[in-house]
Amino acid sequence: MVSKAFDKTKYRLAAFDLDGTLLNFGKISEETVLALQQLHRSGITVAIATGRGQPTVPPKLLNLGCFDYVISSNGACVIELESGNVLQRVAISPKLALKAVSCVKRHHGESSAFLESCILLSWRGLHRITRNVSKKEREEIKAEFYSSSKITPWFSRTLLKTKEPIYKINSFFPNKRDCATALDEVNRIYGLFALTTRGDDLEITAHGVSKATGLSALCNFLGIAPSEVAAFGDSQNDYEMLQAAGFSVAMGNADEKIKRISDYIAPPADKSGAAKAIFKLFFDKED
Repeated sequence: MVSKAFDKTKYRLAAFDLDGTLLNFGKISEETVLALQQLHRSGITVAIATGRGQPTVPPKLLNLGCFDYVISSNGACVIELESGNVLQRVAISPKLALKAVSCVKRHHGESSAFLESCILLSWRGLHRITRNVSKKEREEIKAEFYSSSKITPWFSRTLLKTKEPIYKINSFFPNKRDCATALDEVNRIYGLFALTTRGDDLEITAHGVSKATGLSALCNFLGIAPSEVAAFGDSQNDYEMLQAAGFSVAMGNADEKIKRISDYIAPPADKSGAAKAIFKLFFDKED
């Protein structure tokens, strides 16, 4: 359903969330790959906009040749893929990161930290991350985290001493009640911002960071306006980006809050919804 006219000549950049948008349980369909490649060949700049840290963006995606930029860690880091240049870094200070982790710990949560080169976590953190997810998600998470993680028994001590930028803290809780309490407390720590996408998790960044601010940094670099962007997403961490973009696409599996602010509702990710939206909007092709 399209609630707003789409003039494909007005859009110069397309930004895509990964999990639940381009990826379904970590996998991208052949149809979606073909749609992205056709979009890129048509002259549209294509960017990933993900909550993942840069180290956990699958190389198989980056090697498709259809992505130009990556907005990662909910907008805290923006990278030009061809040159490797970092266009934006908005890090959490180690002391603030430790405050966030301590708050999470008080409410029975476990955390991981998204650094520039790796994901830092403890064995307990890895167990908590994979505890309340499906078998498919568990295998996907383990594969990603084992290949891109530094696992330490002294998580807080290592985090405090790191010299790398800390872009994001991801935390997982045994129940939604503890998560909600921690969410409120973290958002009262000056300099931090937290949101939840599932109700039992927190995504913590520096205050003011969102996919929208990452998108804004990229638009400034490219010399275009946010009104020339079409953005695709499904989750709470996509909210600001979808509001900022000139045209917003929510997946059929998206949160209802996300659907309400979007201009077009695509089929769900497991039906290659992003591909179908690309073909319909940019190439006037229907199923």
